[in-house]
Amino acid sequence: MNDKNNFSEDIRKFLIEHELGRRIAKMLAQSLISWDSGIDSRERVARFLNAYSVFITIHTDKENIFFDLIEERGSLSEAEHSLLLKHYKTCHNDVGGKVRVEQMTKLIGYLEEREWMN
Repeated sequence: MNDKNNFSEDIRKFLIEHELGRRIAKMLAQSLISWDSGIDSRERVARFLNAYSVFITIHTDKENIFFDLIEERGSLSEAEHSLLLKHYKTCHNDVGGKVRVEQMTKLIGYLEEREWMN
């Protein structure tokens, strides 16, 4: 994390990491579609699930440290506040929200119905 009072670079890095997370999720979805159409994509699905799990764990830990620093210092510049708001909206729209939770619930249901081992 950035040791200075300027958090803009950290926020920019989070936005880049969110794009990486979206790309991993997209590749996972494509692998699931292939698997659903009869192509054995179990290994790819497992690899993308693992990659996404590791990514989310590391990314969330970084965000927790970041928000603790902001809380500790008690201030953001106007530009940093705007970037942080954009970051929040990106998270809410792309990662969270009711529609995303419904999609993830359907995905979990789909995976639970599949035979993983022959």
